[in-house]
Amino acid sequence: MTAPGDQAVRERALHPERSFIVQAPAGSGKTEILVQRYLRLLGREAEPDAVLAITFTRKAAAEMRERVARSLREAASDNKDVPPHRQRSLELARRVLVQSRKRGWDLPDNPARLRIITIDSLGSWLAASSPVSSGGGALGNLRADAVPLYETAARMLLQDGIRIGDEDVQTLLRHLDGSGQQFTELVAGMLAKREQWLPLLGAGDNAAALNAALRNLAGREIGRMLQCLGRFCGEFEKAFADYWVTDDEPDDPANPDALSGWGRAANDLLTLKNEWRVRFKKQLGEKLEQALRGSGELQERLSRLRILESPGYEAARLQLVQSVMRVLRGAFAQLKVLFAQRRETDYTEVSQAALKALGHGDRPSLLAERLDTRLRHILVDEFQDTSRTQLDLLQQMTREWQDGDGRTVFMVGDPMQSIYGFREADVRGYLRVCEQGLAALRPELLRLTVNFRSTPGLVDWFNMVFPRVFPAEGDMLLGTVAYTPCKPAPGARPASEAKHGNADARLHYFRKGDHESEVAIVEQIVRTTLKDRPDGTIGILVRSRTHGEEVSNALGRTGIAVNRTEFERRKRFSVVQDLAAIARALAQLSDRIAWLAVLRAPWCGLSLKDLHALCHDAPRETIWDLLRDAARVGRLSRDGRDRLARVVPVLERALRLRGQLDFRSWVEGTWLALGGPAGNSDENCLRHAAEFLDSLAETSQGSQIDNAVARTLKLTDEFVSNPETGARVQILTMHKAKGLEFDTVILPGLGRDIRGGRAPVLRWWQPPPGENWLPAEQGAATLLAVPPSRREKDTDPVYEYLDKLEKAREDAERRRLLYVAATRARTRLHLLVGLVRDEESQGPGEFKPSARTMASDLAEALRELFEREAPGELPAKRRSARKRRLVKPEIRRVPDGWAPPEPPVPMIAPSPEETRSPSYVWAGERARVLGLAVHRWLQEIAEEGPGAWPRERLETQRSRTRRMLQFHGVPADELESLSADVETALLNTLDDETGRWTLEPHDDAASELPLSLQEDGRTRSLILDRSFVHAGERWIVDYKTSRHEGGDLDAFLDEEERRYAPQLERYRLAMQARESRPIRTALYFPWHGAFREVTPEPGA
Repeated sequence: MTAPGDQAVRERALHPERSFIVQAPAGSGKTEILVQRYLRLLGREAEPDAVLAITFTRKAAAEMRERVARSLREAASDNKDVPPHRQRSLELARRVLVQSRKRGWDLPDNPARLRIITIDSLGSWLAASSPVSSGGGALGNLRADAVPLYETAARMLLQDGIRIGDEDVQTLLRHLDGSGQQFTELVAGMLAKREQWLPLLGAGDNAAALNAALRNLAGREIGRMLQCLGRFCGEFEKAFADYWVTDDEPDDPANPDALSGWGRAANDLLTLKNEWRVRFKKQLGEKLEQALRGSGELQERLSRLRILESPGYEAARLQLVQSVMRVLRGAFAQLKVLFAQRRETDYTEVSQAALKALGHGDRPSLLAERLDTRLRHILVDEFQDTSRTQLDLLQQMTREWQDGDGRTVFMVGDPMQSIYGFREADVRGYLRVCEQGLAALRPELLRLTVNFRSTPGLVDWFNMVFPRVFPAEGDMLLGTVAYTPCKPAPGARPASEAKHGNADARLHYFRKGDHESEVAIVEQIVRTTLKDRPDGTIGILVRSRTHGEEVSNALGRTGIAVNRTEFERRKRFSVVQDLAAIARALAQLSDRIAWLAVLRAPWCGLSLKDLHALCHDAPRETIWDLLRDAARVGRLSRDGRDRLARVVPVLERALRLRGQLDFRSWVEGTWLALGGPAGNSDENCLRHAAEFLDSLAETSQGSQIDNAVARTLKLTDEFVSNPETGARVQILTMHKAKGLEFDTVILPGLGRDIRGGRAPVLRWWQPPPGENWLPAEQGAATLLAVPPSRREKDTDPVYEYLDKLEKAREDAERRRLLYVAATRARTRLHLLVGLVRDEESQGPGEFKPSARTMASDLAEALRELFEREAPGELPAKRRSARKRRLVKPEIRRVPDGWAPPEPPVPMIAPSPEETRSPSYVWAGERARVLGLAVHRWLQEIAEEGPGAWPRERLETQRSRTRRMLQFHGVPADELESLSADVETALLNTLDDETGRWTLEPHDDAASELPLSLQEDGRTRSLILDRSFVHAGERWIVDYKTSRHEGGDLDAFLDEEERRYAPQLERYRLAMQARESRPIRTALYFPWHGAFREVTPEPGA
């Protein structure tokens, strides 16, 4: 096999005593490089926990862990059938096995000793390891969606501010035109992003620092513009002094005080749309004019800089900024109180606690010192997506490290694939480490250049197009990067020789704005590809879920099997519409639309004529009042009166329960009593209902009813996740597709933009991580601005300038996202391009993309392609499907005579002997408590995933285990030994590959799942220790903490299997009543790390 052209670089990356930062473009095999480096280091260290690998997602951590484990398994089995490109990994794995045997690690049977975790798990472990110094001792349960808490904190702040007359709250409220809802939404949105602005809380009070930062940034922009002119800079300086400055202004264009002159220059050179004017001043000269017109970067910067009239803040705007910062400080304090009251926390709080746990500046904590003695190597995947806080965490962990002392960092990433700015990722951190290193370390920059994924034809297309999409030079200030060319893998088949025909990128044209034709082209590509490549995979990648919704709905009507997990809104499901109507109607009697929807729904089914008769002449009355008016109800048809006779008593009982139940139970109980499930034939009805009700319970927790209604309206418009179908055609957002690859990639919607949301209550800008242009005594070089009021003719040059900077950052990230999407393709790439055609001349379509779209990013490259080959005939414009089809609405009704089902057979409380688990009766009280503790811990580990629970983290929880045992009455003299037994059982499980498998995140996974089973006239309440779906089959795993000290373990396990077979059969029957998929049951013994599948008796 021919070695790739960058093989020497790949070997260099394995040097165990050097630190590296590796730029790994798409398809370059970065995960394999990470695995090889990890194995290389592991084979040299005294303990496996000396090597730590950090990823950003659980999926990436699981993939890397599996690759390492696979290499170790293959090395242990001396597998000869290994692809050539993995021979190096196998060689390194053999060295690890030698070290494992020598040191007694037993890695093949104890993969939990591999330290491969997510950065969030690392933060959780650090915070828990030093609860006092980090404040982590006060952290509660981690809440993935903390938006309801942010909103509650913002509302509390607003209410308290109004009550006590807080001047800052009232100032911001006036600025928002008195809108309390807008105040709440904006402040809640800022709390979600507080990781970014918390370090800036003191900046707003330092007017001198703000003005100095603005002046410095303007000066840097000016400096870059002058650099763009190159040898014509002198001519421009002369023209600047002659034409664009007044007598009392500096004539040096590099002076920030000359901003007014730059504004006049911009007015002379640019149109109001920031395009070059057709004619310049004749005095400028032809060569200088060509130099100006030839620099797109200068044009962009000049369009921004013309906004600023002077390098300073207006006094009134500065006061507003200071008020907003104080409001945010108060909101943060409210959120901290709310976290403490609810005993909940979020990821931001955990990451901040992790930083505190490591100490401050030059004063490392005891935890940091302990880490320093044990940890010798850190590997970081996707380093381009680190946030400032995460970069600070890495700096803190390595602050005592020096080049040559045997400790190394290894960071892999690709700045061209930095696409998570909305998650606080800052590619400038990657660029800064490339230039200045990490703490005292100076990693060597290595660049991989070979693309193993895509065909040579596609690689050539990338190299032709993306240099015209990316800027010619990177800019640290804005975080823009230039394109780095790649090469195809040696021996790869040229596109023209591909088995299934041309594999190059292809352009497909349609009339701009004709989305019906665009979707039809996508459908045709999919059908053709499935016919030509029946075994290939297809990825339809869209920029947003809104764009993908149309494609998803269209393909859903064709019968093509499509995996579209996140492209359906809740409101498309009738059961969700019904539940939302009940929620709104119960909470607000004045919501006439909701009440009419309740009366029109299947459980009541009033005709439109009856609804009109009921309410058309009483617009100011509530529907509920009209329903209690006997004369008005008498207007209805006989059928309508009969329907109301059944429904109204149910609604009356529901309204009497107002305030007595939580919102979710109130809505669900009313829906069931009305017969909601009976009026819906969708087989997924109950699943959609349960998901909506669960979301309703979470978002309305602790909220007033009116606020819960507002959240209900938002929930109905959200996209929901559907189960994976395994189809070869997938629709994904471009962000979700990162890390994946497909034989064929289709990119629709390139000419469509994404509507921006409401402007944040505060706009800020910070220099690249690690930079501060101001003297230490002046503070941080930070810019802050508050958006102008909407109603007043309010302007703020600083805000407009920062807004332009933010849009420039978004534009750069959008171009990188396009690169990520295109490079997912292995053999074929299809791009859909909208053209504008003159309807009178019917000439060739003209490419006029909308601004700030991916089509506009491709403009230069596509125009060059059009010059080579003009587009052919455009498809005739299609009429909108919505206008074309008249769909008769489906009328669904609850069957006549429907009544609520009879209540179940009264539950007979089981005897004490029945309630006690059989595993604990014979084993005694000690075994019972041991089982309770182990089960509780296994549930918690499963919730986070075993990768988040390294041995060290488990060891830090010993005090918590002892408290748990004390609660169950364990005497003090037995706490230590029983606590050790619990820890041993957990470590055995985590060290066992099958044990970890039962705890890994699976589809539809649940721990301690409650079920019930009707048996012999009694209702049995069952609790399933662990249940999940794997490979299309439902697994039920029961953990047994039984302990065997004798020699014949297999005989003991055989006896346990027979003992618990009836219990597992009950579990299977109970689950069988819920779903039809195959069900498998098993026992797992944590103490012994043993797994036994229990098959049902024949005929069962």
